[in-house]
Amino acid sequence: MNSYTEKNEHTHAGEFQENFELLRGVPFFSGLSLECCKVVAYLAVRETVKAGENLFTTGEDDGRAYLFLSGSAELLYESDTGEVAVGTFKTGDFIAGMCLLSPMQRVFTLRARETSTLLVISREKFSKAMESFPHELPRVLKAVVKSIRDWEELFAREHALSCPGCKMRLGVSLL
Repeated sequence: MNSYTEKNEHTHAGEFQENFELLRGVPFFSGLSLECCKVVAYLAVRETVKAGENLFTTGEDDGRAYLFLSGSAELLYESDTGEVAVGTFKTGDFIAGMCLLSPMQRVFTLRARETSTLLVISREKFSKAMESFPHELPRVLKAVVKSIRDWEELFAREHALSCPGCKMRLGVSLL
């Protein structure tokens, strides 16, 4: 179990406005109507995690997405020889939005490199918002599809054409 410290169960007006503005800048949420985005911003919770703590671990389905407000975390993959660092997330990065849409086990572990403050949205709360605004879900799915397409374009340009094994792995946007 992760040991998070919630800063505030109910956000005050200034924090709510800041959450709203931050979420409007995240592609996953940017297509939502103002009303729906306000509900998501209200339901989001700020949490602080200490250096060395896991935000999530391989195989876990915590159903939480994270926007880094401060700090950083390292993405780790469990290989046959142990944990391998495969990336870093920092202030301004939004991760794990797809888990808001459906249960899914984590492929990676995410560990805080330093004390970090995050805006956290749970699947349960996001689902409640979508129940109130069912017409908004296609906008979210459109944003996810665009993110997958943009990722694959970048991957092809930066890695796949120079890596013979990678070329055979292209096509995630064809799913």
